[in-house]
Amino acid sequence: MRQDNGQRETVGSDAMDAMIVQGLGRRQDKVDRMAEMERAMHRRSIRMWQAVVPLAAAACVAAIFVWFQTPADNVTPWDELGLSRPVLTAYRTATVGSDDIDKLVETGDYGQALVKTAEALKASDKRVEAAAEAAAACAEDQSLVYALQLERSFASELRWTYIYLLVKTGDHQSAMAEIRRYIHEARHAECKEHAEDAGKLLEKLEKK
Repeated sequence: MRQDNGQRETVGSDAMDAMIVQGLGRRQDKVDRMAEMERAMHRRSIRMWQAVVPLAAAACVAAIFVWFQTPADNVTPWDELGLSRPVLTAYRTATVGSDDIDKLVETGDYGQALVKTAEALKASDKRVEAAAEAAAACAEDQSLVYALQLERSFASELRWTYIYLLVKTGDHQSAMAEIRRYIHEARHAECKEHAEDAGKLLEKLEKK
């Protein structure tokens, strides 16, 4: 009887050990699967960041590039001084094409406005030269003298507009050269409307 009990106890113990081993095996399988899932999630996380970081960096670079490529939207030395925008069509000697320049300036198309103003300035300089020769040949003709004054006045306003556009487009070196010419011509003609502002603008640009 005791032997049978011993045998039953042995059999029962073996069965219990087998169940324990089996249970531990299943538990280990679960642990292994969880570890594998964590490793897979970690790998996906790394791949995600590897994709996101370059995109974020590219977006930042693009934003910086756009910001630096729009100087017209930034505060310029002209704006810092609080100078008003030139308006050619408001000038009494405005010629054909002046309204086009004003419209381009109003819409912020400073590049195209600069091209048209440069062309208009060359033509104006030629008219001033021709008017000066005519007035010198007939000094007693007051109409020729008056015509010369008008041409010089408009040329001065046109150059001031040209300076404005150079500053707005960031070409400070050319702007300073034009300001010096503007100041020089203002000293020898009755066109001193912006002379004081020109001096302040030149001083500010020289410090840049």
